[in-house]
This record gives sequence, structure tokens and C-alpha cells, in this order.
Amino acid sequence: MRKWVLVFTLILVGCGTTTTLNIPTGKKINIVGRIKVEIPQKKVSVAPELDANILAKMKTGLESELEKRCFKIARGGKGRYVLKTSILTYKPGSALKRWIMPGWGATILRAKSIIAQGADGKTIAEIDFDGNVSGGGLYTMGAKDYIADWFSEELAKKLRETVGGSSDCATAS
Repeated sequence: MRKWVLVFTLILVGCGTTTTLNIPTGKKINIVGRIKVEIPQKKVSVAPELDANILAKMKTGLESELEKRCFKIARGGKGRYVLKTSILTYKPGSALKRWIMPGWGATILRAKSIIAQGADGKTIAEIDFDGNVSGGGLYTMGAKDYIADWFSEELAKKLRETVGGSSDCATAS
């Protein structure tokens, strides 16, 4: 019986994200001012399967998640900070393949975001995102879309944890 519970659990629990943050100076960063979010809005050579809809969703989702965590966004203009994201790997995967054999049709997104400050573009932090949906079945349909949501949530959460500050937007940076 335990064996079947373990097998069933492994089939259902096949999603995960890893988000790591590197601060080159080793000091706590303080972001005061507007952030301009840059995500390429055209096909990326390393990820030809990544369509413009998912890229646009990543950009608007990230802006929204940052605002939820009390960061100010520079839409259409210049920001004091630039958060630039590069897509390293993207595979849309297949829920049907995951259902047949967990791990076979994994949806994968790996991205690197750099936060730069000022006119010289000095890097103050780097955030790596590694997300995948590798198990499950037909209920994981749409993973190619919601992995973009995970990216936005995890990146904004990691940035807020690092910068600190209030969760009350009236008093936050």
C-alpha cells in the first residue's frame, strides 16, 4: 500500500521552481524609485517555441506582481532602475506526455533577470529563475501559460524579501 501512495504522490507532485538571488556587492540593496521592466517581446533564439503572448504575459504579470509588493513601475518611460530579463531556456511541454510518463513532456522556463541602477547601468542584483512542470497529467494543461505566472510571482517575492520594507504600500518604497 505504501508503495502505491509513493507512486501516486510522485505522479501528482511534479512541479517546482527555484529562484536564486545574487547581489554582487554582498550588501543589502535598497530600491527607491521607479523600476522599468524589460522582457524581450519578440521570438528569442534560444527559445523559438516561446510566443509573443507568453512574453507579454510575463512582462505585464511581473509589473503587476511588483506593484502588489509595493514597488513603483515606470510604464513607457525611464525608471531609476531597470529590471531586464533574458530567457535562457523554454520548452512548452505536453500534459498528455506527462500523463503517460512523468518527466517526459516537461514544461521548462529558465530566465535570468538583472537589476541595474542609474545611467551607467551598474548591476545591483541578479535573479535566476528555474521553473518546471514535469509530472502530473491532463490537469496540468496550460502549464506553458501558468509557468509565466510563477516566474512573475517568484521574482517579485524574492526581490521584496531581499529589499525588505513594508507590505503596506502607503509606507513602502
